Amino acid sequence: MIPSTTIDARAEVVYGCAQDSQSNTITIHVNPEVSADVVYSHNGLSQFENVFTDWSPGLHTVVVGHIGGCSKEVTVEVVAVAVLTVTAAEDGLNTIRVTASGGLPGYRYYFNGQDNGTNPVFGISASGDYEVKVVDANGCEAIILLAMTFVPIEIPNFFTPNSDGENDTWTPRNIDNYPAISTAIYDRAGRKLATIRIGESWNGVYDGNPLPSGDYWYVVRLNDGTNREMVGHVTLYR
Repeated sequence: MIPSTTIDARAEVVYGCAQDSQSNTITIHVNPEVSADVVYSHNGLSQFENVFTDWSPGLHTVVVGHIGGCSKEVTVEVVAVAVLTVTAAEDGLNTIRVTASGGLPGYRYYFNGQDNGTNPVFGISASGDYEVKVVDANGCEAIILLAMTFVPIEIPNFFTPNSDGENDTWTPRNIDNYPAISTAIYDRAGRKLATIRIGESWNGVYDGNPLPSGDYWYVVRLNDGTNREMVGHVTLYR
């Protein structure tokens, strides 16, 4: 009889996916010298193949029996892995933000087939349907479609109100298609400094006093029935 220690059994669990659901593969490795002479038993069922698939989460026991009469028990833990899911939504001006959950973290993001790496944020350049695909560390995929409308608005990130005729005032550009647009401007303390509408601009003045150099925050609301808004900051240089 061969001592059970020479069977030298150990388990390897690999998590994957099949048909949009999580799967697992359990391989029982044994001493190569006895691999042809053992049988594997799990839940009362025996087989000569050392590979099992799609076990339920929890602790499992595999008995490796040798033709010589000895055996070795192997305890296998299968971890519950949630199915990979993905949601996507418009996030600011011409931007898609993706949220992934489940699967095995270490997500990669693809937008219309373009690999965006580990960055879940993508800027669009045209209106249309965008295919959003997330691939987790197991290679599992989740795909959704998101309809996006490109907004050709340009928001300058600085202005210089020094009366030299260049960049003396600040306002969003290319807004003719949004006649009800409004832009509120705030300081760091959250105090509203101005509200400008189409055809208007801000000169960096509040209550008759020129404001100092620094960053100021804006909220641009399209007011086109979609509740879309853009939030950011603009730098005033004097």
